[in-house]
Amino acid sequence: ATLTLGGDDDGADPPPPPPKLGGWLVVSIEMLAGEMIDADEDDGRAAHARVFPLTKTEVKILGERATARMAGMSPPPPAPPELVEGGAQGLAGLHYVCHDIALRLCAMTVMNQSKKVARGGGAWHGGAIRTEQIMGKAEAKRAESEEKDDGEKESGETTRRRVRGAGEGIRMWFWLPGLSGEVKASGSRMAGVDVGSVEVGLGNAAAVDAAVAAGTLPRVELTYVRADDKDSSSGAIAARALVPTATSSDPGGGVETFELPFSTASVDIKEVLADGIRAAAATRLRQVLEELGPACDAAGVEGVLVEDAVNPGDADEDGWATAKRPAIRLRLTDAGTSVQVTCGKRGGELRVCGVASIASSGSAASVEHAACVGGIPALRGLLPTLRRYAEERDLRDAALAAGGCTHPAPR
Repeated sequence: ATLTLGGDDDGADPPPPPPKLGGWLVVSIEMLAGEMIDADEDDGRAAHARVFPLTKTEVKILGERATARMAGMSPPPPAPPELVEGGAQGLAGLHYVCHDIALRLCAMTVMNQSKKVARGGGAWHGGAIRTEQIMGKAEAKRAESEEKDDGEKESGETTRRRVRGAGEGIRMWFWLPGLSGEVKASGSRMAGVDVGSVEVGLGNAAAVDAAVAAGTLPRVELTYVRADDKDSSSGAIAARALVPTATSSDPGGGVETFELPFSTASVDIKEVLADGIRAAAATRLRQVLEELGPACDAAGVEGVLVEDAVNPGDADEDGWATAKRPAIRLRLTDAGTSVQVTCGKRGGELRVCGVASIASSGSAASVEHAACVGGIPALRGLLPTLRRYAEERDLRDAALAAGGCTHPAPR
């Protein structure tokens, strides 16, 4: 924001400001927060960040609000009246107004982007998500207390009407069971603005509802906290992933929380969701590596978890393409031949990547299918097979390097 105290441009001291107005005047405000715009191949447009636009009227109203708050006054119409406690706030008042409008615009963008992603069936990761409203404690309490009897009685029973309060964020469940393409709409609010929400992938609604109620599905939560009037930097949009940690040895388990990065300069809910899926994948792969430990030692395979691994081959077995994601790197031979075990981006199932580079396409497909369907028990049985494939690959490479002729792998 640009401030001025008035005065001449010749370097003379400016006249004292009128006492009733304070002295500072907000002349202009430049918005730096924005959103990420997806690429559009039809229009030839690449993905880019776009700053939130402000009209001249909006800049004028915001400037008047900031000027008044700096002086400890209520802004003039058409801005709504504000009660400023504690007198003049100075630059803190300016920061409060600008910070607040930036957070509001980011909050509305989060809701709009979640609606678009859900309507697309989660196509950006080949799966589906389910979104629901997060109600603040005050709003939930008010909604409970305002549940009223509307006076209508049917068959001797009283019909009760729930009054919903304003929400404070959204919750997005992923790795849903029984995915399909059914779409259902549900209302939602964030930052006091009705923007809507969508639920997708409810082919087996009963299974999804049961998993949500039991808390066995990972989720990402984005919450909007408005700035405190007395602390201009207190507001924020917080993003976090909540991942269940139940295992075969501990079915009850718990929930592990991960703080996720959120950029107000380029709001991108898809990236937040991808970070949440990475956190869930890393949590599950740690459990997988612990359970595979004895089998790896018996097969002479070394396993290590890599947080930012990239698919070693051209095939996209797990839906991550060339993006970084957590993976267990299985070192199969002393020469360094390895494959990766990851979690599928779409449904969280175990995937084996890179087998096609050491075995025939048919063998690779068989291994990938067995791991996906059978999980950890199947993966234990596949370790000797993977090691044999790797040793055969190393022998063929050594023979070729010595000038020999090897038979190609059957296809």
